[in-house]
Amino acid sequence: MPNDPPAIDSSSNPPLVVSSPYYLHPSAQPGAALITPTLNGDNYPTWHRSMLMALEAKNKIVFVNGTLTKPTSTSPNLPYWIRCNSMLQSWLVHSTIPSISPSLLWIETARDIWLDLHDRFSQHNAPHIFEIRRAISTHVQGIDSLSAYYNTLNGYHDELSFLSHLAVMYMLCCGNLC
Repeated sequence: MPNDPPAIDSSSNPPLVVSSPYYLHPSAQPGAALITPTLNGDNYPTWHRSMLMALEAKNKIVFVNGTLTKPTSTSPNLPYWIRCNSMLQSWLVHSTIPSISPSLLWIETARDIWLDLHDRFSQHNAPHIFEIRRAISTHVQGIDSLSAYYNTLNGYHDELSFLSHLAVMYMLCCGNLC
């Protein structure tokens, strides 16, 4: 029939293996928010950590950390890279609140979106670190169980450790972080 799409030559486009960073699971949806809650600006450290975990689980961290760069125009991997980059861009956009997402739509790569969000929202760490330190110093058990008290305290310590690490990495890498 004249309206049929051209046949796919499987020898020139072999199927991707699941371990390939270019592999997208059939259930992957571009409109999905990979994590909740979405980035609102104030929750950047926890959003960042949650997104890293989600992207690592999907074997896509290499798109945002700079390890996997865009292939040349003659590379057979270019169509795969474009497709995955677009999927990651969509995931990042949909993992932010509506007032942030429009500013990300015109950024060319998932890596550039990642760096843009880092530059915008990691700068708020100093006041946030102060607030966490104050929360640690004023945290009391009250009517909470001992377990709940220590879980909350450990959460504060973990977030403080992450923020401190993020600040050091930013200083060392001059903003070229993943």
